[in-house]
Amino acid sequence: MPVPPASALERLEKRLEQLPLLPEVVRELMSLRQDSPDYFEQVARALHADPAFATRLLQYANSAALGAARPITTIQEAMLRVGARGAVDLILAHSAARVFEPRSDWESSLWKHSVDVAWLMRKLSVLAVEHRGEPDEAYVFGLLHDIGRFVLYLEAPEELRSVEETDWATPDELIEAETRICGFTHSELGYLALRKWRLPEALADAVRWHHTRPLPLNSIDGRYRALNALLQEADWIAVAAERAQGGDGAARAALRGALDGKLQLRLRGTVDNLEFAVHEALRESGRMLAALHLP
Repeated sequence: MPVPPASALERLEKRLEQLPLLPEVVRELMSLRQDSPDYFEQVARALHADPAFATRLLQYANSAALGAARPITTIQEAMLRVGARGAVDLILAHSAARVFEPRSDWESSLWKHSVDVAWLMRKLSVLAVEHRGEPDEAYVFGLLHDIGRFVLYLEAPEELRSVEETDWATPDELIEAETRICGFTHSELGYLALRKWRLPEALADAVRWHHTRPLPLNSIDGRYRALNALLQEADWIAVAAERAQGGDGAARAALRGALDGKLQLRLRGTVDNLEFAVHEALRESGRMLAALHLP
């Protein structure tokens, strides 16, 4: 039986206080301007300063998924292979995974969802009607949107399992189940975790509101409203795509129907083009998960 919500919340508040900070190199990488003429060199310098990150990048660049024709042995070669921003994406995901290391297949599935949403945000942001920001920024919003669920599984796995066993089908049902069983939501926990990590307020707010419909527009910086709306759609599409990949014909039809509906309001292109973008995002997500040694 789950412990009473008050006990769970007390433990989680203590966990948040003890949550390790992200390495300084990660905050440095996130603060770099991609349009800077020496962006590549700045990223390379930061990676050279952290052997663990350098090793992970080299493993990724030499992976079968990227089809390296010959061994890649330097940071510069690896960055040429995956791109400077690709290196930053990998290091950010690797850093968060080190803090929230999965201990079971079930917990690994939480990471799969987060990386799926990250790549969906990157691919769909360039097709968004209203969003004018960077695909790289969209990727980070997607990667960290469910970070509160990782805090939950660190300290209250039984409560989280109880939520999953309610077999929720919509974001509203998920939030209702979390509130009933835990007394709080993963969105609230994620907001507090990102504040602890001293990450940008716009990112923390996106995590806080990603299950709130309609979005509280007065509480969101105008520059990020479209990105917040896209995050909600990408979150749902990732769930629908996972079910469709399982061979469920009805789920695939539902996904195409959802893409068709959203096409009129938020995204440019045909349904076939959008479905292709979704599949491309999930393929890239699979490569990233393999590099992180996550199933």
